[in-house]
Amino acid sequence: MSAVLEMMDGRRNAGMSQSHDDIVNFIEMLHKDRHLIAQAYCDGKVTLTDTNLKAVRRLQQFRVMRPDGSREDTFRLGPSLSKHLDEVFRRHRNFSVSINFGEQSASLSKLVEEYSNARDEGRTEDQENYLSDFDAAVFELSEEASNLLMRVRTLTDNNFANVKTHAEKLRQNEYYLAQMNRIDAALTDLQSRDFLDLLESSLTLEPLNTVYYRHIVDNLSEWRAILLDITSVLKAFLEKTREIQPKARRIRAMALFLQKNPGYQPRDVEEYPYIPEWAYLHGGIAIAPWPDMGRDDITENLIEVARSIPSLTAVPSRQRSAGVLLDDEQKRVVEIQVTPIQAAIINYLRTANESKKPISAREFLANDPLLSHIEPKISLLCLMSTLDNHTNAGAPLIAGLTIERHLFENDDPRSGNLQVEDISAWKRV
Repeated sequence: MSAVLEMMDGRRNAGMSQSHDDIVNFIEMLHKDRHLIAQAYCDGKVTLTDTNLKAVRRLQQFRVMRPDGSREDTFRLGPSLSKHLDEVFRRHRNFSVSINFGEQSASLSKLVEEYSNARDEGRTEDQENYLSDFDAAVFELSEEASNLLMRVRTLTDNNFANVKTHAEKLRQNEYYLAQMNRIDAALTDLQSRDFLDLLESSLTLEPLNTVYYRHIVDNLSEWRAILLDITSVLKAFLEKTREIQPKARRIRAMALFLQKNPGYQPRDVEEYPYIPEWAYLHGGIAIAPWPDMGRDDITENLIEVARSIPSLTAVPSRQRSAGVLLDDEQKRVVEIQVTPIQAAIINYLRTANESKKPISAREFLANDPLLSHIEPKISLLCLMSTLDNHTNAGAPLIAGLTIERHLFENDDPRSGNLQVEDISAWKRV
């Protein structure tokens, strides 16, 4: 690993990008120390011991671990990796949605300037590097803006469920409302006419202009729609809070009074000279009049009540006459009509029972002229339903087949959905 560090430092000093092998070695190092990284993320910090000393020092060299500062033997994850894990596992930290658009916008202007200088001076390699840095900066800005709005949208839709008290919800509402106003101003800066005119001022800046429009300008309308939606929810929540605030204040005062006076008992109704108005605010609790059959102390009373119920007149049962046995000539034969999709599935299963090679169900059903008006995925869904319903029943056309399902590759490793792309079936040997 020390050799990897020396090689990476050498490349950095020479102004060269990291090689493919250097990145692979770094990821393998993270995988090797994955349990220590998970412990630092879940517990907030790790304590240095003889067992993890070597691993912690190795992670510290790569700035994955940083000294905690409170103690010399405690370490925590670096902000970059910790922020990435928060994004992966949807962890929302309180008051952690601010983003400095101003500094990032200024850096974009500087990159455009350096790109133009490198072009004018004929430094082709530097020009490509500035274009790559501009693309990465714009993409990062776009992702941070989307993730920021999504986090705040989740918090507002859940009515700030990550906090418990009403005062905390109110403070978070006011904070996020101020943040949305800042983001609104930042989005206006991102659409600055001066910066757009700069990108459109020369054909040589067309690559930068294309990147900026793809990641920023084309998404501004969607971001503003989400921003307006979030702002309306926050304002409605704040208005609702102001309406219930007087009542909530009285309830908190009553709760504090009861805590200080645990033995308090309200006066009897007869002691009041008149019924106050607040007594009419609540209609009381409606009592449902039904007995508890599980109580042994009322069993005898329930028996007496049951005996007192007058018996009803018995309803005579209907007499059914004996049926008549029909002759064989009188029996009617009912022919079952099958639908085109059922007929196509039966033909596929019969063909598969006669084949020693796998037959694609998607291709077979798509070539059936009776199914020309049906989408292939609908036909495949009907075939899957037929197989699931008749496999356990031992249907002859299915019992002798070998069936294989071809699945789509799922991009999300945590998803439990299985998407079937095709089904192959052939005669079981």
